[in-house]
Amino acid sequence: MRVLIVGLLVLALGVAGVSTYLIQRFSGEEKLDELNKQAKAKTFKVLVATKPIASGSKIILDVVAWQGWEEKSLNKKFIVVDDEKQQKKRLDQFIGSIARRDIMVGEPILAEKLFKRQGAGFMAGAIQEGMRAVSIKVTAATATSGFVFPGDSVDIILTHNKASEAVKKTRAKG
Repeated sequence: MRVLIVGLLVLALGVAGVSTYLIQRFSGEEKLDELNKQAKAKTFKVLVATKPIASGSKIILDVVAWQGWEEKSLNKKFIVVDDEKQQKKRLDQFIGSIARRDIMVGEPILAEKLFKRQGAGFMAGAIQEGMRAVSIKVTAATATSGFVFPGDSVDIILTHNKASEAVKKTRAKG
C-alpha cells in the first residue's frame, strides 16, 4: 500500500514538474503575440464602395476605400492588393472610371462593373437614363460595334421604306 502511495506521489510530482516547465516555456507576452500571429488568417485589402455609386457615376477617391478581407472569403474578381505599396497604383487604374451598374455601400468593386470612356463597351453607362443609343448596321458582325454586352437592355427597331420601294417599282415599269 505504501509503495502505491509513494508511486502516486512521484507521478503527481512528475506531472506537476512537466506542467510547470511547459507553462513557463510557452507563456508570456511574446509567446502569446507569436501564437496570435500564427492563428490570424492572412488578410488582403479589397477595394469597396464607401458611398452608393449610381450607374453612370464617375469613380472618385471619396466613394471608394481599401477594406481588410480574409483570404478564404476572397473572390478572384475583386480588386485586391496585399500591401500598402500597391494600393495607390491599383487605385489609379480605377479612379475616373464609370460605373456600369449600381454599387452599394460596402460592396466590393469588380473591374467588370467599371469602364473607361475611351474603352470599348462604354455606351450602356455613358448615356443618361431615358435616352437611347442607335447603332447603324454596317455588317452583321459589326452592328453593335462593341457597345452592347450580355446583360444590357437594348431596343430593336426595324424600319421599312415602303414608299421608296413603290417609287422604284413604278419607275421600273414606266
